[in-house]
Amino acid sequence: MTLRIASLAMAALLGACAAPPRSEPKESGCSKPTPPAAPAARVGEPAALLARVWQCTGGRSVTVYPRADAADIVVNGCQMAMTRVASDTGTLYENKTLAFWDQGTNASLVSKAGAVMGCREVPLLSHIEDARVRGVTWRGHALDGSWHIDIGPGPWLAFVQAGAPAQVFGRSARVTNPNTGSTLYTANRGERTISVEVATQVCRDRSGNTLPGSVQISLEGAAYQGCGIPLSR
Repeated sequence: MTLRIASLAMAALLGACAAPPRSEPKESGCSKPTPPAAPAARVGEPAALLARVWQCTGGRSVTVYPRADAADIVVNGCQMAMTRVASDTGTLYENKTLAFWDQGTNASLVSKAGAVMGCREVPLLSHIEDARVRGVTWRGHALDGSWHIDIGPGPWLAFVQAGAPAQVFGRSARVTNPNTGSTLYTANRGERTISVEVATQVCRDRSGNTLPGSVQISLEGAAYQGCGIPLSR
């Protein structure tokens, strides 16, 4: 799926959703989209996603922040609390007006008025929003998806190659080039050094995703290039 910068800003950064048809009222009991509190730093450690982003019929984006027995859901630009209820298959959340039935990479958003919308997860946006919740300030990935890098939370860089443990570096220097607007991070892990340069430059990966930033990494004589996006809570 091709993701334009506008859709990234709406779904990943703001957690907002496409406007509903004029004939459909806004759900009751909603609040301004707010991500959950950032967890204690677990830099580079595998963990369940703290956010998942879905594209539903009608051009809607839905963001779900799951918890142990509940979830917050953002739909139609408003955030609502939902309770997890028993289901024979998948994971089912409900409140007074909506139900969201997560069946893996597919889901259904069901209005208690009877409308049913099919949804499909957008993995890239799920990982970007998950990083934002965890306090990452810049997230990048390879053009072919074979690695990703997180700057933050705190003074850390985490470089993760597919199928390998995360390499976590303590950030030691940050230099911004006023002429180009790019920022160079240099970090260490023992005797190993990684250099990460991020720039505000539109970048398109091989899956057709368009992001507003680019990244170049140098590690032990190897060079890596990719796309990325700045994040803020």
